[in-house]
Order: sequence, then structure tokens, then C-alpha cells
Amino acid sequence: MRLVLETLNSPRKFIERENYMKALLLKVDRIIAPSKFVRKLFIDYGVPEDKITYSENGYDLRVFEGFKKKNKYTDRIVFGFVGGVSKHKGVHILIDAFMNIPDKKAELRIYGDYNPKSTYVREILSKAKKNIKFIGRFEDVREPYSEIDVLVAPSIWPETGG
Repeated sequence: MRLVLETLNSPRKFIERENYMKALLLKVDRIIAPSKFVRKLFIDYGVPEDKITYSENGYDLRVFEGFKKKNKYTDRIVFGFVGGVSKHKGVHILIDAFMNIPDKKAELRIYGDYNPKSTYVREILSKAKKNIKFIGRFEDVREPYSEIDVLVAPSIWPETGG
């Protein structure tokens, strides 16, 4: 079994796979990059600039017209994470960093989908103290932003539109 894995995962095989994927990518007529960051990744990878169109993604910011914050200003700072709760989003790093902050000084609210049965989520839920709240899914995009003072994005991988 080990010989098979070494053969499949040899450095030569990784180079062959990368070359094959790059050849396929270069056959594409047009690539739409959802951020300037992703556009630069493609260019750095060798895709000609004229094949890549940057098309901004994101929310229609007009939904924030007349935006009002729900929380009144207090001595307690409310930090917030907004996104899917998964390891590559770095929520565990945020929770670890938050563990030494006194409960009376700050609160952390985590907004977004998560699977309470996943090993990752069970681990971070078991570490969370009382001033760390998992809010879950929200319908109105303004909701999390109206309830927090500081938005935190602890992602540990390159985000396309972070």
C-alpha cells in the first residue's frame, strides 16, 4: 500500500498534474476573476492578462442605505465574524485569541452557517466561553453588521473577496 501511495504522490506526479491543469487553463478563451487578487493569481500563474476579465463581486451596497447600528455604545466591545464556519476560515484562531479577553470587556459573535456535528465545529464549540456566541445563519445581510463594533476576518487561506 505504501508503494502505491508513494507512486501516486511522487513529486514527478505533482508536476505532471500541475502542467496538465495549466495546459487546460490556457485553452480557455476568457476567465472572469471575481477580485483583483484572483486576477493577479492567474497572471502570476502564467495566464495572459488579456484573457482575464475582472468583474467585481459582492453585495449591492445600496441595501446599506439608511443603515443604523442596533447596539448602543457601551464599555463592552462586540467583535464579529461573518461567514461559513470552517477550518480554512480561521474561526479557531479567532476563538483562541479571544480566550484571554475578560468577559466583561468584550463579546465575540460568530454569524454564518455551521454543521454542529462536524469535528471542527464540536472542537471550537467546546472551547468557547460565555462571551463567545454562535449566532448562525441570518437572512438580512445588514443584521450582523448592525450588531457588532469590529468585523474580524481570520481566514488562513487566500480569500477571493475578503
